[in-house]
Amino acid sequence: MKTRRLLLLSIVFMLLFNEPFLSIVNVPDLTGGLPGSYAYVLVVWAALIVSLVICLHGNHNADDSFHPDE
Repeated sequence: MKTRRLLLLSIVFMLLFNEPFLSIVNVPDLTGGLPGSYAYVLVVWAALIVSLVICLHGNHNADDSFHPDE
């Protein structure tokens, strides 16, 4: 189950760091003193780290028992 969640997170964040989303926020206006693209990358990167921490260290139930192959 954890492997599926990690694969899904990888796909979602790969899409968020791809060209169509980056071109949407690529504007010359400043957001919090940063260009829009820099702010977007920092926020998405922080969301990636938080998502990985939640996925890897979240609540463990009976279905998420330790398996050496995962």
